[in-house]
Formats: sequence, C-alpha cells, structure tokens
Amino acid sequence: MLETHLNSPITRGRLHTGLAADHIDAFADWLHLNGGKREEAIHHWKMAIELDPNHSESLYYLARALEQLHKPEAKQYRDRYEALQRRPLVIEQVKKLGNLALDAANGRNWPEVVAQLRKALELCAGSVQRLHTFTKTWD
Repeated sequence: MLETHLNSPITRGRLHTGLAADHIDAFADWLHLNGGKREEAIHHWKMAIELDPNHSESLYYLARALEQLHKPEAKQYRDRYEALQRRPLVIEQVKKLGNLALDAANGRNWPEVVAQLRKALELCAGSVQRLHTFTKTWD
C-alpha cells in the first residue's frame, strides 16, 4: 500500500524532499529495531534513498544491515555514505583556497592567485571525477 501511494505522480512530486525520506527512514529503523523485520527495513531504507539519494542515515543503516547479511551490495551503499561524509571537507578546503586567492589578489600577487585557484579546481575536479565514477554504478 505504501508503494502504491509513493508511486502516484502527485505524491512523487511532493516526496522529493528530505522530510519524506526522514519519515521512511524512521519507519525502517522502527521495523528493524522493534519488529526484527530486517528485510522489510532494508526495503524501506532503499525507498528512502530512492526519494533522497543523499539521505545519509538511510545509506548508513542500509549498508550496516546488508553487511550483517553478508550481501555484496553493502559495499556500494557504504561507499556512497562515506563519500557523503567527505564532501563537506572538500567544500571547506575549496572555500579556504578561494579566500587565500582573494587575499593574494588584494596584494596583487597574481602567481599566488593562480596557484590557489588551480589547487581549488583540482580538488573540485577530483570530486567531480569521484562523483561521476560513483553515479555510473547507478546507471
């Protein structure tokens, strides 16, 4: 019944928010912890991830549950979770490099500006390449 409701066009348009994924994730947690229904919980965590591919809690608990069942697909969810955890670090590093470039520009140190911006672009390019490789597994 939940799947039928989720697959309706109106509902799908409304549910592409983290809030819906949060509710499904909470239900999956409850199923797993209180009902001992691991397979059903796995199904619901996958639904939450379908609604919000970056729902870190669902990725984490789904990976753990699949690892406990020794399912090879656990690795892809674990990798996605770990990539999400690293993403803020890259963003912060790029911001710092941008600020260093601005400071160098204020001092008219153009070689330093170029050097800092190149470092930032390399970080971004590495993230894009990892993201591209990561998303190819979902095509």
